[in-house]
Amino acid sequence: MHKTLKTKSSGTSEPAEMDFEKLLNAFLERKWIILGCLAATLLLGILYILITPNTYSATTVVQVEQEESKFVKIEDISTEDLKQTEILKTIETNFTSSPLLLGVIERLNLTPAILGMKPKTDGSEITDGEKVEALSNQVNVKLVRGTRLINVTASNPSPSLAQKMADEMVKEYVRITTAQRAGLSGEANKFLLEESDVLKNQVRMAEEDAQAFKDAHPDVALENSQEFMDQKLLALNNKLNDSREQLFKVQSDYTQVQRLLLNTDADRTSQLLRIASVSGDPAVLVLQKSVADQESALAQLAKRYRAKHPAYIQAQAQLAALEGALSRAAVQAAEGLANTVEAARQTERNFESDLKLLEKARLANDRVAIPYNALAKEVDSNRELYESVRMRLKETEITRDIGSNQIRVVTPAMLPLTPSKPKKLLVILASIIGGLMLGAAVGHAVSAVDTSFRSVDAVESQLGLPVLAALPDIPKAAAADRSFLVTQEPAGAVAEGFRTLRTSLSIEIGETDRGPILFTSALPSEGKSFCAVNYAISLSQLGQPTLLIDADLRLPTVAKTLLKTNPKLGVNTVLNGQSTLEEAVRKVNDIPNLSVLPAGVRISNPTELLTGPHFAALLAEALEKYHWVVIDTAPIHAVSDTLLLVKHAKTVCFVIHTGKTAARAIQRACDLLENAGSRPAGIVMNHISQRNRSYYYYYSGEYGKGVYGATAEKS
Repeated sequence: MHKTLKTKSSGTSEPAEMDFEKLLNAFLERKWIILGCLAATLLLGILYILITPNTYSATTVVQVEQEESKFVKIEDISTEDLKQTEILKTIETNFTSSPLLLGVIERLNLTPAILGMKPKTDGSEITDGEKVEALSNQVNVKLVRGTRLINVTASNPSPSLAQKMADEMVKEYVRITTAQRAGLSGEANKFLLEESDVLKNQVRMAEEDAQAFKDAHPDVALENSQEFMDQKLLALNNKLNDSREQLFKVQSDYTQVQRLLLNTDADRTSQLLRIASVSGDPAVLVLQKSVADQESALAQLAKRYRAKHPAYIQAQAQLAALEGALSRAAVQAAEGLANTVEAARQTERNFESDLKLLEKARLANDRVAIPYNALAKEVDSNRELYESVRMRLKETEITRDIGSNQIRVVTPAMLPLTPSKPKKLLVILASIIGGLMLGAAVGHAVSAVDTSFRSVDAVESQLGLPVLAALPDIPKAAAADRSFLVTQEPAGAVAEGFRTLRTSLSIEIGETDRGPILFTSALPSEGKSFCAVNYAISLSQLGQPTLLIDADLRLPTVAKTLLKTNPKLGVNTVLNGQSTLEEAVRKVNDIPNLSVLPAGVRISNPTELLTGPHFAALLAEALEKYHWVVIDTAPIHAVSDTLLLVKHAKTVCFVIHTGKTAARAIQRACDLLENAGSRPAGIVMNHISQRNRSYYYYYSGEYGKGVYGATAEKS
């Protein structure tokens, strides 16, 4: 029964997992913190909505045209491609340029007051730059990602002015770009005229040079000569490679044939026939087919005749004759390979000679064709550039008076009917979410610094002691006197908790091994006296005589609770020999089978009184007269009296105030009890919140109310 308390392991442990149940319990217990933070942020959000003036926004949607008129298309002049994101971003930025915004201010006559600007304290005049900065804070230009659309948005307390500002920004952009294009068109037309004359002279001079070169070399085919020569070289080179490959194959076969012709083995013919040059000989191919046909015919005769039949013998003779002819033909083909090798070598030499001659001819032709090709390319390049300039020149002349814009309006600005700022619903939602998050963070921080036990699992895992009962926290308004909840509300949760405690201790103690049951705690005000009183009442309800001893001689409370008085006779007088146990014991009138031994008059030296052997004798006498003996003692950390008494108790119940007593204090008290020779039988969790899910290990909410522990109906 005496097990050591659990301590923190110094070795490697498994990674800790988040205890969601503990976290939920902590949040439920800190609900007022969360609700307070929620109320504060919600109040701030409402205050922001009330003090922020309404602002209306209007948006004009424009589209950037994909095609743009280009004045020049030459390689050394970079052109704008409106498909590129960089150009779209440039147009987006130009919408908020200072000249454009200043033009909007002048055309709409936007005064500093309309722009929301206050007069300067020094009386100086507001500059155009300050007006532009004020207007820039009221407009927003945004490129729609993945499209060529740009949203031009203007905001102002006046809905109509916001609409005008958005439309006017687009109009001002068109005016500025149109003026820029008009100036660029005139400059481009002048440049193209001058460039056209220069390119025309260059084309004429290049054509004359090319023609003079052709006249100087009438015997050379300059047109496509290089391509024709390259084709002939490629074809001849392929033939040379084929001849070399054929020579290699024939030489390899000839080497094998020379080795086989020296052998006279019977298997020489089959070996020769494995060589491609021999087996590919026409005469050998014919004889191989004849031998195969004769072998097939002989196989058919073998099915009908025996080996000595004339027809079979004749067929065998024919097969032997064909095989002999095939052997001679193979030898003859093998001997003729020498001529084949020599013919292949001659073919290779011929192709090599032709290739060298063709390469020399190509080099001679290239010496003439290369400068001619350069002249021809110069002619083509000058002519292409000249034609391009002439085409652009015609386009600029046609479109000189036509305004071409990069943008067009897709959706004009509409008159806004509802304010865009403040966004009331968004502010309220943000306030609620922010308040919940802030409250959760504060609650979690409070829970992190709180070292008290709040769940059954935490107590059992850290202390290594079983939780005998979990007593819920009952508000004062729910009961007239919390001290008698077992009798006041027999069907209530507290009464059911003490019946659970009674059952747990009965199983722990047993009927044959009864002894004093001692209640204590680590610190004052944890409810040990409350638990001792109600547990004694629950034992008396079993119909067995029960004695409750108030051994807290420094601060006795049992007599005041049950007897409504403080008798002078009690534990002190019995231990001093001033009275007997029978004289000091008082019966509780309203509770049958329950008697109380009060503490008696307060004395200055209770520790010395409890140290002697008299308290053990008192308990022995009490156990002879009463079936159950329950002892209420002082807190362990307050005084040392309890540590003197635990050795006389059979069972020690340790009471903790859930969510209040520090874990270190409880652990220290349990260690002191064990060092004194009495390990607690278990823990009684007092004042546990009914919102804590651990509480429902012991009580099922409404399921037990009015059912278990209820007064029986009268028949």
